[in-house]
Amino acid sequence: NHTVSINQLGLRNRDIAPGKRSDVQRVVFLGDSFTFAKAVQSHDIFPSLVETRLNQAGRFEVINAGVPGYGTAQELLLMKELAGKEIVGDVYVLMVFVNDILDNLRLDYGNLQETPARPGFALLVDGELKQVAYPRKEYSESLVPSQERHTGFVTLEVVKRQLASFVQPRPWLASLINNMGFEQKMPRMPGVINGLYRQEVLEAGIPLTKALIKEVQAEAARVAAELGDS
Repeated sequence: NHTVSINQLGLRNRDIAPGKRSDVQRVVFLGDSFTFAKAVQSHDIFPSLVETRLNQAGRFEVINAGVPGYGTAQELLLMKELAGKEIVGDVYVLMVFVNDILDNLRLDYGNLQETPARPGFALLVDGELKQVAYPRKEYSESLVPSQERHTGFVTLEVVKRQLASFVQPRPWLASLINNMGFEQKMPRMPGVINGLYRQEVLEAGIPLTKALIKEVQAEAARVAAELGDS
C-alpha cells in the first residue's frame, strides 16, 4: 500500500511554482496512466528516477504530467493549459503508446463507438488541426464501476474475458470475426489490439496522431522549449 498525492494542478507531483528559474532546468513528462503510474510508489515512478539521475549532473525539476486515460490530444490541451498558468518546461517528453490512436479518434476500445467524455480534433483537408469535440457529461461503459455494469452470471463474464484474451494475440482470428460482421466487445487491452487491426482505424488515426505530435512540438517551440518523444 502507498499514498498517491495530487497537487494543486491535478497532477501526481509535488507543488509546482509558476514561471521558469534560470538556475533549474525543468523537464515535463506528458503521458497517460503509464506515466501517472498509480501502482508504483512516488519515489519509484520513472519521472522521479529520471529527476534523481539528472540531478547528479546539474539542477533539474521533473514534472509528472501523466493523466490516466489521456491520449495525445488531451496531452496537448493539458500542455497549453499549464502554459496558461505559467507552468512551462525547458524540455517536454511526450510518451506515446498504441492506444493513443484510438484515444485521439475518441473511440471506445471495445466497440469502437464515440466516447463523448473526450475532447477531440479533426485533421482537415489542408492539413490543419481543428478542435471539433468538447467533453460532454456522458460517459462510456468503461467508466462505470464493474459491479454496476455486469448484470449477468460471473461465469459468463469469465468465459467472455478468456475468449477475448485468446483472440488478442491472433490478428487473423480478429480479422475473421470482423469480416463475418460480429461485433467484438473486449476488455481494455484486447480491445485496443482489436481496434488497431482495423484498416479504417489506422487510416484515420495515424495521420491524426502524427499531426497532434507535430502540434505538441509547435507548442513546445512557442514556449522556447525542446520536445523529446519516447
